[in-house]
Amino acid sequence: MSDGRPFSEGVVTQAIDPILESTASAGSADGTDLTPCDRELIHLPGAVQPHGALLAFEPDRPQITHAGGDTTGLLRRPAQALLGEDLATLFSADQIRQLQALASGGGPPRAVHAFSSAAGSLAPTSADVTAFRSGALLVVEIEPRREPPPDNPLAAVRSMLRRIQQSDAMPAFYQSVVDEVSRLTGFDRVMVYRFLDDGSGTVIAEAAGSGVDAFLGLHYPASDIPKQARELYRSSWIRAIPDARYDPAPILSLPGAPSPAALDLGQSTLRSVSPIHRQYLANMGVVASMSMSIIIRGRLWGLIACHHREPRYLPQALREACELFAEMVSSQLEARLAAESLAIQTRSADVHDELLGRLSQESELAAGLIRHRPNLLDLIPAGGVGLWIDGHFSNIGATPDRDETEAIVGWLNATMEDDVFQTDQLPLLYPRAERFAAVASGMLALSGSKTPRDYLLWFRPELVRTINWAGRPVKGGSEHQMLTPRTSFAMWQELVRLHASPWLEAEIEAAQRLRVALLEVVLKRVDQLARERAAARQGPIRADATSAVELSLREVEVARLTAAGHSAKTIALRLKIGVKSVETYKKRCMTKLGFHSRVELINYAIAKGWLNAP
Repeated sequence: MSDGRPFSEGVVTQAIDPILESTASAGSADGTDLTPCDRELIHLPGAVQPHGALLAFEPDRPQITHAGGDTTGLLRRPAQALLGEDLATLFSADQIRQLQALASGGGPPRAVHAFSSAAGSLAPTSADVTAFRSGALLVVEIEPRREPPPDNPLAAVRSMLRRIQQSDAMPAFYQSVVDEVSRLTGFDRVMVYRFLDDGSGTVIAEAAGSGVDAFLGLHYPASDIPKQARELYRSSWIRAIPDARYDPAPILSLPGAPSPAALDLGQSTLRSVSPIHRQYLANMGVVASMSMSIIIRGRLWGLIACHHREPRYLPQALREACELFAEMVSSQLEARLAAESLAIQTRSADVHDELLGRLSQESELAAGLIRHRPNLLDLIPAGGVGLWIDGHFSNIGATPDRDETEAIVGWLNATMEDDVFQTDQLPLLYPRAERFAAVASGMLALSGSKTPRDYLLWFRPELVRTINWAGRPVKGGSEHQMLTPRTSFAMWQELVRLHASPWLEAEIEAAQRLRVALLEVVLKRVDQLARERAAARQGPIRADATSAVELSLREVEVARLTAAGHSAKTIALRLKIGVKSVETYKKRCMTKLGFHSRVELINYAIAKGWLNAP
């Protein structure tokens, strides 16, 4: 069973194939059946790792209801003897007040450091005490210090952040993250593991010591990290297993108290992991592991995963520094991804505005969209664009021919539910597309509102790529296959076909905005045609040259702000468009009105009453 880290908390020897999405169970080395990973309730293990001790009690009644772990070594009393005891037999009055203060207001949603104790007070050695809320209980965990904490962990994190901020390109940023964590923690291997859309994942950066196998570039199936494990990592930023060779220490409870198996340890530092996972780590030669979550917009984007070939007991203060670093990395990564998306959106907005401006000058919709530059291929990068308007086909770039496009339109009419449809594996959804997969393995379709629909179709060519899997993704097979390190982790290459480069979220949003704008253009043309027919029935109307000119709404906005004295940069910020678009609208407006100076534009704006507008 997996716990959200690459190669974590269990394993399925028959990995999910990224195309067929088939899955199977695995067998343990001793022949015991291993149930599918996603059936195991990993947050309810009923046991803890034995290097620490766990206690639980009701905040308003300081009587120990649950106990487990190394209570004999740390608290000098076996777990059974602690049940029913008052907290005062273990903690000082001040320590109890600190725990009760943490429990007030529902208790901390995440495990927090409550206090530290000197050697000989609470435990024979110095220890760190953490606490978190689990239902109606406050859970307290005690861990002995195996090594001194860093002198100034916050200063260490600040230095780490300064260094990763110096990385401009994203690959360098990821590499600096693993380098910094490796330097701080001393783990043999530190990786950035990125989740993919299908639930599988890949190692995109790695810092590995000498003699450590490289995992960089390897892919892992979705079954390694099932849904409930991802949710656990989304709610808990850090997870550590100092020595995976342990025997679980069961949690005991008072009669009448909640069963240990019902005690939610999702936020626990000591939570025992699945025996399947411990076997999995042993097969890889990993003794200690730690993982930190990378969370973007509330979703689990990836992990900073660490492996060590020997036991590694990080002090609480060092783990807190790692947790803070992971949170800051998540924030920086989110900002970087947002900046990339904004750059794409800005370029798209400029092309969008120029396209719409040209449509007002073209009699045919198709001509305005593909005949000139920029065109639809500049709006959304693709191999080609096909237009199906009023039963007529036109295209630019590499696309299926007219007959195949007509067949695609028929398929879309029968299956498409939304106004914008996208896929990066068209032949797997529409088998006939395998005939022309070389030019159309990916498709982004924008539909009109009428029936039968008009369509704008972007096509992307097939991108044949090789995926390096950590073990061969087996299709089907026995549910009792044995798990062996060689077959599970040896690199296996898979050639993936009938896929294209995926469509970015910003590109899909650009298509959605264009659809709305095109509907407005069509409606304006219908309205203009109606007015022209009405005017023809009423006879000729005398008008000066400028009153007969029709400016678009955006042209009026740019002209008004220009006449009011605003710079192109200020206008661009105000209207949320590019400076280049502002200059284009200004030039187009002056041309339509026949003006050659700004003075003429100002006089015109005054006559129109534009300068009185807010």
